[in-house]
Amino acid sequence: MTDKETYEKTPLLNATAIPVNVVEHGRYIDESSPQSMSMSRTIQAEAATIEDFMDEARDGLMIRERVYLSQILCALCEKQTQFKVANYDPNTTPEEPDDNQFVTRPASFQVREKSECFQRYCCHQMRTLELGVFPVGGTMMTMGEKSGWPDGIEPILIMEKPFKCPILCCCYMPFKPEMTVHRPAANGTPGEYFGRTVCDWKWYNCCWPYDTYMNVVDGTEQLQYVLHRPSLCTSGFVNCCAPTCCNKVHRVYILDPRNNMKIVGEMQNVFPGCNARGICMFNSAADNFIVKFPENANACKYILLTPHLVLSL
Repeated sequence: MTDKETYEKTPLLNATAIPVNVVEHGRYIDESSPQSMSMSRTIQAEAATIEDFMDEARDGLMIRERVYLSQILCALCEKQTQFKVANYDPNTTPEEPDDNQFVTRPASFQVREKSECFQRYCCHQMRTLELGVFPVGGTMMTMGEKSGWPDGIEPILIMEKPFKCPILCCCYMPFKPEMTVHRPAANGTPGEYFGRTVCDWKWYNCCWPYDTYMNVVDGTEQLQYVLHRPSLCTSGFVNCCAPTCCNKVHRVYILDPRNNMKIVGEMQNVFPGCNARGICMFNSAADNFIVKFPENANACKYILLTPHLVLSL
């Protein structure tokens, strides 16, 4: 470097930086001293709730029950059942969907049973059980998951069915089947009781058991919906031979007691088709369900309608 070049660069190298006052939002900031600024922020992640899933399923749910090979080979075998649940879309789902319509949809969450082996084999439908709702998605197809509740995941909703023996005493049923629904306590948040679904046994059902009813009540025991299940020749033979290839959809009607028992929704047990699942369904007891929710209902009412599907397990 020549002397001329060194002389020209020296002022730039040795010059003293002069602090400049900067005006920000109408006030002066002295930048002669270092300014510290906080760049930290708090990010809070919240766990998904059952309301989050139900709010996305405004039209309804598609529920696929798991098939166990052991139950197909031996009708006496009784495994802890599992359901995979997807959102129902009336615009893309045909009126009588086959099993392919279920397996091609992504699962939103899963429902899994927890019960004792002795009661499953000896009490069957009358057994005590707990059904946990778990925020586990994936495919609607069975992937060989372990039966029972998954390890390391807490349920976001629990449906409990106590042991009830539906014996009759002079046209009266003292121990009616029922299922309660509650949110378990977690992370310091208290639990919440939503309500229950209970059998509404009529005195004439002793002589005419083909029209049965269930009441859906909320946490204050206020009646929200009535579920009507016709069979055989009732209601115009709507459920005669259903669900089979002869009549593919078995229907349970959701009635609104505040609107003269008007039909506002429907629960369907859908025949999966003339395939391996359909042929073996009577031995495996694995079903495909669709729940069509009432219009303008809220998430809590959606939650209360789901236990009816498992009262017959």
